[in-house]
Amino acid sequence: MKRLRIATVFTELGIGGDENRALSFAQHVDRSRFEHVVVTIVQADADTEHKVGPMQARYREAGIECISMGERRRSDCRRLPQPLSAVRDGGRTLRIATRLARLFTRERIDVVDARMTYNMVVGLMAARMANVPVAIATEYYVDWWSGAPWRWIAPTIFDGYDAIITDSSWALAQYRRDLRRPLEHGVVIRNGIPQPSSTLTRCEVRRRLGIPEAAPVVGQIARVIHYKGQLQLLRAAAEVHRRRPDVWFLICGYSASDPEFANSLEREVETLAIGHRVCMTPWPGPIGDIWQAVDIHAHPSLLDSSPIAIHESMALGLPAVVSSAGGIPELVEHEVTGLVVPVNDTSALSGSIVRLLDEPATRARLGAAARSRYAERHRPEQMTSAIEALISDLHARKQSASAQLEAPLVAAGG
Repeated sequence: MKRLRIATVFTELGIGGDENRALSFAQHVDRSRFEHVVVTIVQADADTEHKVGPMQARYREAGIECISMGERRRSDCRRLPQPLSAVRDGGRTLRIATRLARLFTRERIDVVDARMTYNMVVGLMAARMANVPVAIATEYYVDWWSGAPWRWIAPTIFDGYDAIITDSSWALAQYRRDLRRPLEHGVVIRNGIPQPSSTLTRCEVRRRLGIPEAAPVVGQIARVIHYKGQLQLLRAAAEVHRRRPDVWFLICGYSASDPEFANSLEREVETLAIGHRVCMTPWPGPIGDIWQAVDIHAHPSLLDSSPIAIHESMALGLPAVVSSAGGIPELVEHEVTGLVVPVNDTSALSGSIVRLLDEPATRARLGAAARSRYAERHRPEQMTSAIEALISDLHARKQSASAQLEAPLVAAGG
């Protein structure tokens, strides 16, 4: 049986939830049935990895074929007045789609897997140009599609794919509501990621971070951007310290997409006078290392679908305080696998953190239940097999439809 060749299309590979989801799939896919290549539009280099994290290196280390198209980021292009900028952007999009189509043809791609937003636009255009049999897209948020010109083409793009995959029922409902489309080809496939592994001990990680070995640590591991709620966590930290001055707070993540927000967090730490108990840092090594330093996971997002960090903390059996944003309540059940607090409620967040600090039995109970929930629903094999089944079914249906169209032509020719 011919192996299906899948091309996953990213703008670039940085540390992020979707990149981790795709990496998990690539590592666990059945290689007797599928071949997988990852295509990045933007040129990958050492400077890029320093800014967005060494995800490209992690793909390479996993033996996954990565092809870079070598394009510049749009943000790196010279600023132009709006009419000229729009013309240039349109030309750039057409050029990228055309180059991508040539790549699909050269690589004999059977399935295009476009990952989010702009890649959904160029991915669909290229798939049609290259006559790729199956085109699927993975998306989590509708916000990007609300601005011009994307809001006008969004219905066409979403309807053009054979399947729209997302990781929560909340996200799919958002698309249906905002795009005013039934999206019957929308599919929820839950995230499945491997349990993070570490190369360093808890003592070694804490020593590198400058955190005392015995100090309780509340940690958030996420991209540093406003909607992940790091500002809310810092404000909660100030409240926690009034009751538990021994507690440290760790915020770990890359800030390339929102450097000004990262700077504002530094200013907030100074204003709150909590710098002696806060560590903010990226982490270039295995993510399992940084988790070693954490006792309680905090994830107070303002917007999220199904964050990878929560899956990781569940896999490690950590107690967690999370917000009720987006699809998070589908992932964490209040008082069963974690504590869920209202969005942007600093008092509820700090109160729940203090409760877990003061109640070791509750920490143990929630952590154990979270670990069990991960094992039941969120292992990488579960996600991968669901994606494999979807791709196989779509390809088989396309092949059957193509055969039915060709049959009358053969008969007429006979």
